[in-house]
Amino acid sequence: MATTTEKQVMVVGIDDSEHSTYALVWTLDHFFTTLGSNSPFKLVIVHAKPSPASAVGLAGPGLSWVV
Repeated sequence: MATTTEKQVMVVGIDDSEHSTYALVWTLDHFFTTLGSNSPFKLVIVHAKPSPASAVGLAGPGLSWVV
């Protein structure tokens, strides 16, 4: 009977910023490029994108609530 080992999951959260793009490229370069298909990780990329309503409110950028 053959045993299979599941790969550990690595999650990288990104948005539209340069910082998150750099973080994704760094992760790919250090954990996936040199190891190829032999990487011990499974990569999950989570992309967060603000909704237009929360990006610009009546008071300017950002979410604004008036109570």
